[in-house]
Amino acid sequence: LALQASGAVATPPPLTCAAARRVATQHGKDGAASRAWDDIEKECRQKLEANKTAAAMRCLEGHFLDAREPGRRDGDWFTTLRKLRHDAEMFTWLEQERKVASEVKQLFRSVYHAAREQRQHQPDKVFEVAFNENTNDRKLWQRAHNKAVFIDPAGREAPKKTLRAANVVFRAVEESLAE
Repeated sequence: LALQASGAVATPPPLTCAAARRVATQHGKDGAASRAWDDIEKECRQKLEANKTAAAMRCLEGHFLDAREPGRRDGDWFTTLRKLRHDAEMFTWLEQERKVASEVKQLFRSVYHAAREQRQHQPDKVFEVAFNENTNDRKLWQRAHNKAVFIDPAGREAPKKTLRAANVVFRAVEESLAE
């Protein structure tokens, strides 16, 4: 197991929504809300901007599952100490609830403990986790890290009806953001 620092920074695409542009201007382009908006797939953003909430949610769910269903994509090897701690705690709880195998909990706890001493003073600095090729730990990491390993059945339920506000209400909210 090798842990390597990474300085890769992605340049976000331009903002498409007037309200999102104002938020970015007021709070800095690199704010969490701006980054989250930029990370939404363009087709889903367009549906949200067009007030097509149900279609946008289906779109977002599809992209979420595409990226996070185990086995769909190769593993994500970059993380932070804070994220590793969260993952170790989450997998500990999921293992106690018998939702994941104990090997998953053990792997994430051991990676966290291996990284902790070296990175405890910079818990949000991104680093790369590297495993030897074709090991069980590597395969398990690929299947579990940043993947939807467990979704409660209640999380798949959708409301029967989506409430929509009139365009006048949306314009008023956007105007209030400009102030």
